[in-house]
Amino acid sequence: MISPLEDRISRYVGCLDPAVAGQRGHHTTLRMACVLVHGFALTEEQAWPFALDYNAKCMPPWSERDLRRKLTEALRRTDHQQPRGYLLDCDGQVEKTPSEQLQPLPESRPVYDPGKLKRLANKLSIVVNAAYLEARSKYTCWNRSPAGFLHKLYRSGERIIIFTSPLSQGAEIWEHPGLSGNLATLNHFTSGSEQGVWFLCQPVTGDFIKLQRLQSDHNPSGQSRRCEECVTSWRYAVIESDQAPADCWLKVLVQLPLPIAAIYTSAGRSVHTLIRIDADSKACWDAIVRGKMLPLLVQLGADPAAMTAVRLTRLPGCMRQAKGALQQLLYLDDAPDGTPICERARREAPEADWLRWARSLIYWHSTGETEHGTIQRCLAGLQQFANIPAVNSTIQQLEALGAN
Repeated sequence: MISPLEDRISRYVGCLDPAVAGQRGHHTTLRMACVLVHGFALTEEQAWPFALDYNAKCMPPWSERDLRRKLTEALRRTDHQQPRGYLLDCDGQVEKTPSEQLQPLPESRPVYDPGKLKRLANKLSIVVNAAYLEARSKYTCWNRSPAGFLHKLYRSGERIIIFTSPLSQGAEIWEHPGLSGNLATLNHFTSGSEQGVWFLCQPVTGDFIKLQRLQSDHNPSGQSRRCEECVTSWRYAVIESDQAPADCWLKVLVQLPLPIAAIYTSAGRSVHTLIRIDADSKACWDAIVRGKMLPLLVQLGADPAAMTAVRLTRLPGCMRQAKGALQQLLYLDDAPDGTPICERARREAPEADWLRWARSLIYWHSTGETEHGTIQRCLAGLQQFANIPAVNSTIQQLEALGAN
């Protein structure tokens, strides 16, 4: 059985932000180490179990060697502003109010409230799915290439890093070509990778810089092109949830008065949402997202660890091979104004896109350039509208082509 002191320390450390690669992770972890060995006056061995629990949240986790070095460094520091043990009172219990330089105790942090999520979701009686979002999207989603997706969200000359491994420095830099350009330049990523394909949500310089604070066993040189110093615009925030049921989460998203630029699946459990922020600096971004949005969205199921300024997110239109599923684009708006999606008018009848695709397949079938699998995918999409006479007639034509 753990003691009240151990429980209090565990909850205190649990409220500290995890270290994230490229976001001053060294300083974030050192801060945690100082809390343990200086604030709570623990020895290195006493602090170790709490450090391991903290490390499990870091992205990526530190090696045990590096983690121990942080505790050792914290013990050796002589520039602490508070006396050792300042988080302990005279009876050996933790003070109720931490130092103003530390995060608040867990009791003051927002937590996921499933009941609140369900109550808000139930305000909308209709089902929110891919067809619902496609119909209200400013642009078509089902046929958009990865580069076509990025082209709508970024500006001429801006550079975006594409990843097939989230711990790497990126597989490729995509540069916005301007008003016109080849939107098939990222199609080689559509087949995906084992764990999928990501992009960094903020545009960057694309150049590597070398920083001492980034040096670690994973990055001995300290070089990076994905750190905050490389960011050229603090444009977006990524919101995702692994806790909230997807159907409830989507019903809540469409009711929120947020400038939602895109919604897409991870090909797994979560749905990623890109929110337009346009902050002047990272400090401003933190004030808006971490200070104002996070306390409200976390209660509805948003993951607070994902709400960081330099964040990777899934690239729509690419396969996640381990899941055998597509990272699917559901909604896209390059100039969101905060109007809830549920209040937006339909772009057009939801079957219109599928009918256009079907008619193009019928046209191109005569050239022999239509694949059987493509026809079957189009048929599967049309089936949801089979009660509409024009759609039913098109289904019959496609079925005839597929049988040939």
